[in-house]
Amino acid sequence: MSCLKEKIAPNKFTYPFVLKACNRIGDLNLGKSVHGLRFRFGDEVNVQNTLVRTCCCGEEGGVEFPRKVLDEMCKLDSVSWSAMIGGYVQVRRSSDAISLFRELQIEGVCPDEIIMVSV
Repeated sequence: MSCLKEKIAPNKFTYPFVLKACNRIGDLNLGKSVHGLRFRFGDEVNVQNTLVRTCCCGEEGGVEFPRKVLDEMCKLDSVSWSAMIGGYVQVRRSSDAISLFRELQIEGVCPDEIIMVSV
């Protein structure tokens, strides 16, 4: 039986795990579809961070969608920044990673160890 049929709604903890599963099976389109269902948790930074990480791990050069998600986030934390910087590095867009690092500094965010390793 489907959870939705039983009116058991997914929550802010469910979505990150589903997105991670989409990443593990390599289905970026499914991950984007799941993102479309997350309307109730649009401001949950954990859900959005997982989406950024998941989509950055997708197809080569596919960083436009996760960057759009990052740009639309109301609140960014160090995981948000490191996920996107790491995504740029992964697809060999080093200049974009450095630009985002500079943006992070302009925003007054103190980079953590993970961000520094990525840069």
